[in-house]
Amino acid sequence: MKKAILFYNPMSGQRFVPEHLDEILEHFYKKGVNVFANRLEYHEKIDPEWIIQGNFDYVIAAGGDGTLRSIAQLMYENDIEKPFIPLGAGTCNNFTTNIGIDGDILDGIDSIMNGSAIKIDMGLINNTHVFLSSIAGGAFVDTAFSTDDNLKETLGPLAYYIKPMTELKNLTTFPVRIETDYEVIETDIYMFLILSGKSVGTFTDFMDRADLCDGIMELILIEKATPAERANLFLKILKKEDFTNVPGIRFVQAAKFKLSSTKEIQLSVDGEAGPKLPVEINVQNKVLNVVLPYQSEICSQK
Repeated sequence: MKKAILFYNPMSGQRFVPEHLDEILEHFYKKGVNVFANRLEYHEKIDPEWIIQGNFDYVIAAGGDGTLRSIAQLMYENDIEKPFIPLGAGTCNNFTTNIGIDGDILDGIDSIMNGSAIKIDMGLINNTHVFLSSIAGGAFVDTAFSTDDNLKETLGPLAYYIKPMTELKNLTTFPVRIETDYEVIETDIYMFLILSGKSVGTFTDFMDRADLCDGIMELILIEKATPAERANLFLKILKKEDFTNVPGIRFVQAAKFKLSSTKEIQLSVDGEAGPKLPVEINVQNKVLNVVLPYQSEICSQK
């Protein structure tokens, strides 16, 4: 029988993991994996030797995007390449949705254990901090850190950010400079969003062009627009309709972004408070060894 170490956040989402822990362990056991569970305290520092010396076949993390990111960070910093099994137990679960794990945790275990491990892309901020699904900055983004989770889940984070833009007639933009390997963009925007997958919050297949193995990420700029145009953008996003031709939207694809501004801009990283501009963001191509569901289509070329 194989062995795995599980790190779980007892406070994530609706506390599904601690309330159903025995059921989760039993589910893995029936799949031939004996799991050793570890409860994570807030901002707990994990000793990587637990994983390195434990001779585990898998590393499992259960929680929201922040919890999954913290374990991915630990593995990246310590060159741990054991197969990583992420279980989404938070409010929106962007990362697990991006890799094709839908439904509840028990269904996720079934789909993952019938799949296989492949290496996918991962984002790095300032060559140090890992992110798995999204980075956002600009108007109202910093308010999301204290937002009611039920509201974020209902609207989706992007719709939540944009909704106030439809209500304020005199909303102002801020200047931003973006450098990639092939262009420099200087413009005024309300906000920006960098995505590493196809989903943001409750918006599945939000970016059809996204591929988690191509070494490229997508930058969405929301530039100056009239109140009517902002309202139209919000409605299209809320209805999950194509908004690529809406005035004020610009897309940029690159493997590296340098972002700066003359204003102080706080970033949201995987839904949690991150650093302030300026930042450099790089794609690490095929470095995170993740167990994916059977017939997952997140990569055009595995």
